[in-house]
Amino acid sequence: MKSKSIKSYNLPNDREISVTIDAKPYALMVILTIIGFTLTLFSAGMFPGIIVIILGCFAIIFLPRRILLEFCDEYVVVYNKANHYDCFVIYYDEIVSWTYVKKVSYDELTFELIEGVTETVECFGPWRTERILNIYAPNKNKKKRKTRSK
Repeated sequence: MKSKSIKSYNLPNDREISVTIDAKPYALMVILTIIGFTLTLFSAGMFPGIIVIILGCFAIIFLPRRILLEFCDEYVVVYNKANHYDCFVIYYDEIVSWTYVKKVSYDELTFELIEGVTETVECFGPWRTERILNIYAPNKNKKKRKTRSK
């Protein structure tokens, strides 16, 4: 099995990253900043708009970026370890199935690999993650069946 846990500084330097998924919600922060500008320009009181602009700009500039997944042509790199230097490289041809489970506080993306290995990562943004996984690992989505309570 080629998929394995490695240190992130051992990843190839010449790898071409197609898509990166991180936990920093850029779209939400930009929308917040735009709302602040709108409040400043079109409301009687400028103070609330300025506060919202400051919060949005602070979040964009100073909140740390935490990369969760990096998609390359042959594999995906999963950064879900407590140590930021640890990662798990998963080759697409070794994925048996993947499942995206939505939870209240965070979502979970689980990869089932050949030889029974399972790797789980906390994720945010199911639509983008599922769309990208359907491109790189098509027909491997294992949907959770809903059970009815009696």
